Amino acid sequence: MERRILLNVVKRDPERCLIEAAAGRTVAFQGDAVDAPILCCGHCRADLVVGVDRHRLTNMVIECKRCGSYNDTRELSNGSLTMTVDKDPTA
Repeated sequence: MERRILLNVVKRDPERCLIEAAAGRTVAFQGDAVDAPILCCGHCRADLVVGVDRHRLTNMVIECKRCGSYNDTRELSNGSLTMTVDKDPTA
């Protein structure tokens, strides 16, 4: 099973660090932390962060290259929606 976290969609704040993926990609950060959940766009569910512990991404906003939404990496006190999905056994 892999965990997927839908990030909270926010308005663009010029005082916060804005991150975006390279052209033609949706993943802005890729690491090797096998137990880290995949952080996904809160609007279209595109993968934005794979293999990186969420606590390393404090106070950043990630722009989704698929839908243009701004996604907050901070954990809010009410929590983000977490989805657990079966990992594709053929992958």
